[in-house]
Amino acid sequence: MNEITLYRKKLALENKIKLKKCNIQEKGKKVDEVAKVNKVQQIIINGLDSKIRKNEEKELLLRKKCIMLEENIAQAQETLSTVKGLTPVEPDENPDTSSIKVTQEYWYRRKWMEFSPNR
Repeated sequence: MNEITLYRKKLALENKIKLKKCNIQEKGKKVDEVAKVNKVQQIIINGLDSKIRKNEEKELLLRKKCIMLEENIAQAQETLSTVKGLTPVEPDENPDTSSIKVTQEYWYRRKWMEFSPNR
């Protein structure tokens, strides 16, 4: 009788071992699946980080451009007020208004060239 009991215990233990191996394999498969998902998510995160950095660089450049344009506007307004404040040619010296216009255009172009960023 003792041998039969030992044999049954052996079979029970072998079944437990098989179950444990199956559990280990299933958990290993789950780990592999999670690792694959993690890799995909990491690739997505890296792509998003790259896009964020590019957008931050663009934002910085746009802010700099905005500041430059605001400075250009201020300079243009200053030039315009300077042009408006010019003393025109006296009418008795030269009654032709085209010369006054030419003088204003000259000063406007001169100031514009000084402040133009595209020189």
